[in-house]
Amino acid sequence: MTVPLDVEDLGEVQWSPTGKYLALNNLQAIVIVDSQTGRVVKTINYQAPTALHGTGTHQSLLSSAVPLGGGFGFYSVAWSPDGASLAVDVSNIDSGKVVLLDPQTGTVKTTFSAQAAPIGLALAFSSDGKYLAVSYANDAKIVVWSVATQQVVSVLGGAQSMTIAWQPGTHNLTRNTSSSTEIWDVDAHKLLKTYKEVSGFAWSPDGKRLAAYTLPFAAPFSDTKTGKVTILDADSGAQVGVYSSQDPLIFSASWSPDGRSMVTVESPGHNSTNIQIVIWAA
Repeated sequence: MTVPLDVEDLGEVQWSPTGKYLALNNLQAIVIVDSQTGRVVKTINYQAPTALHGTGTHQSLLSSAVPLGGGFGFYSVAWSPDGASLAVDVSNIDSGKVVLLDPQTGTVKTTFSAQAAPIGLALAFSSDGKYLAVSYANDAKIVVWSVATQQVVSVLGGAQSMTIAWQPGTHNLTRNTSSSTEIWDVDAHKLLKTYKEVSGFAWSPDGKRLAAYTLPFAAPFSDTKTGKVTILDADSGAQVGVYSSQDPLIFSASWSPDGRSMVTVESPGHNSTNIQIVIWAA
């Protein structure tokens, strides 16, 4: 199934834990899509805080009003393991925070702000819902919060990580660096494993397979990169499958909850409005 959307530069796509919905986002909008029918269920638009308007009454950052332009907005989203909340990184140019919101209404439930930076490019919940991690690539750090207390439990530095993900069933956090992908035990603060020459990745639900691909913003910038996702055995690193796209750019990849399918956001080129969601058998 292919779902065309009339929005530009969608950077992420995430299955809900039940597999019923997909959440997609760019800077100004989060789009909730029914994965079975392709119907848009809800669109949540970013609206700047009062200080950026200059005058007027206070307005929510999560709004159904006409979105604003600029470098502020939604930089990343992630479903909670129970599917009841959507974590969203919200940037206001010189400050930032992460909020948990109701994906059906856009209502903010919880806010994480301790050690937050202006732009969080990736968000991830541990599979037990205990931890929420955000990567602040511009600040070369990953902050891990306790979901229950909103307190910081770990900070990983030393790399500008554009992608992070927890290995299912563990507190092992995976991150990419400029030349590789690393797996860290957050509880022990210990590096466990390194995969060379992988910039984009996604864990299978059972934690046994890793989908690896090249992100479009990985240097050098080009519209001629091969659109390919390679499925690796997590223990041995051996290739066990491969998907080749008709488009050169793959912005993100995500597994279905049953591990049988994957969904990718693809484009024929940077700044193209011809963005497609492609669902394929893994």
